[in-house]
Amino acid sequence: MIKSKKILKKNHKKNILSLKNAKKKKPEKASQAGDERSKDFLECLPEIVFETDTSGKISYINKQGKETFDIGDNDIKKGFNIINIFVPEDRARIAKSIREKIKRKNFPVQEYSIINKDKEILQVSVLVTIIADRRNKVTGLRSVMTDITDIKRAESALREREEKYRLLAELSTDIIWTMDTQMRYTYVSPSIFMQRGYTAEEFMQLPLEKIYAPSSLEKVKKSFVVELDKAIKGKVPKDNVFTMELEFFRKDGSIVWGEVSVRAIWDENNKITGIYGATRDITERKKTEEYLQKISTLVESSTDAIAIETLDGYYKSWNKGAEKMYGYTKEEILGKKTTILPPENLRNEPLSFLEEVKKGNVVDRHETMRLRKDGKLLYTSITMFPIRDSENNIIAAGAIGRDITSRKISEKELIESEERFRKMAENIHEGLTIIENGKIVYINNRTLEITGYSKEEFQESSWIELAVP
Repeated sequence: MIKSKKILKKNHKKNILSLKNAKKKKPEKASQAGDERSKDFLECLPEIVFETDTSGKISYINKQGKETFDIGDNDIKKGFNIINIFVPEDRARIAKSIREKIKRKNFPVQEYSIINKDKEILQVSVLVTIIADRRNKVTGLRSVMTDITDIKRAESALREREEKYRLLAELSTDIIWTMDTQMRYTYVSPSIFMQRGYTAEEFMQLPLEKIYAPSSLEKVKKSFVVELDKAIKGKVPKDNVFTMELEFFRKDGSIVWGEVSVRAIWDENNKITGIYGATRDITERKKTEEYLQKISTLVESSTDAIAIETLDGYYKSWNKGAEKMYGYTKEEILGKKTTILPPENLRNEPLSFLEEVKKGNVVDRHETMRLRKDGKLLYTSITMFPIRDSENNIIAAGAIGRDITSRKISEKELIESEERFRKMAENIHEGLTIIENGKIVYINNRTLEITGYSKEEFQESSWIELAVP
């Protein structure tokens, strides 16, 4: 009986122990089920997830990681070290960093370069968390690796583009600038110093009244409101460029002209956040235009054809005399190449004249031929000369054409008449001598036969010496 009690007591203890163990095992099974579900979830992630011991040997890597690095279960069993996926030059640094961070238990997100199975270098961000045992001792690391290669490429392309734009702005002789919607400058390129005498920092602190001449300031304020309103209401395209000519103050108080081109800056919410602009110095061009305006009355009243040509061979100005002489109106000819007027065999002659003008030479009364609009050929005398700015730079070519068709026809008729006379004089039986101002200018062959003198002897002597006493 006593023995039976002992056996029952022993069995009771066993049952209690078994129950306790059973209670303990239930959470373990639940934990294992949770781990399985977690692993299933990790296998579906587009990110690379892996677990390693503190030395870097992989104990788990998800499907995305296996495919990216071509890592199999055998590789994991053989102790594949995660350090090997990083570019060689970073491996020692990464291993040292991991050791130091394990001690501090601090792993901020880091960016690294890795090598995939195709030997391509990818950029990744890595988030690392600690795996610890019950005593809070670090036993391993769990990492989530995200491919940011495309983002990095985009950032690099953006930096390169911004650098190119910055260099372009800094090297350009034009002033590149941006302005907010309150008409305050937010950026001005260094070329402001060359054009206006201010540094960029000085210029950006100036009130508008110190920047624009009074008439231009009113124009700017009005245009700013009107053009922004058009853009906001969709009356013009978003990339519409508006251009105007304005007068600006230099630091020394003098006034210069600028051609200003502006367009709106839009944000991702389709709102205008500012203005982008470029200002080109056109002071010399305005001076030239003023000079041309002063002489325009003289040019328009001339019966000669007077034109102004650009240095690349296009008509820029065309007077009434040119319209009458060549038959083309100003509207028809401006912007056309100067090779429009010569006949085919002289097509490039204007360009060769232009090359001489670029050298500073004058083409003086060159006799040639040109075609009217109606196809009629004209004999013309062409003079071309350089037009210079106030700094003596050649900026255009002036061309004066004179119709010499009547003169050339008269000269041709005279030559033909003289040729007819010569043939007649050579065929008569009498001697014929023509004397002008005491000199013999013509002797026919019959005279030479009669006198026995040669033509040279006649031409070297006066008619008196050869006359019979």
